[in-house]
Amino acid sequence: MIWSGLIVIASISVAVYNVIWILIAIPFIVIAMFFLFKSFIKALKETARIESLTNSPILTHLSESILGASTIRAFKKTEMFLKSQFKLQDANLN
Repeated sequence: MIWSGLIVIASISVAVYNVIWILIAIPFIVIAMFFLFKSFIKALKETARIESLTNSPILTHLSESILGASTIRAFKKTEMFLKSQFKLQDANLN
């Protein structure tokens, strides 16, 4: 973490040394990066929420299938439960 900060400072220092006008652009770039970072965090939280929302039916179906495995096998409904599990996984991946 410290090394990446030093690399950024060194890069900016070299750019300012070579082209002094870059000092005018640096505040605008920092402000733009701040707003991009805020929107990225919002998008990341929303993506995590949607992923957990679509994972819930998969995990529920899987745990219920494991608990009722003997009953599923007794009535020979294994194929039906596999198809429904694959359907839930496809919906999650989409």
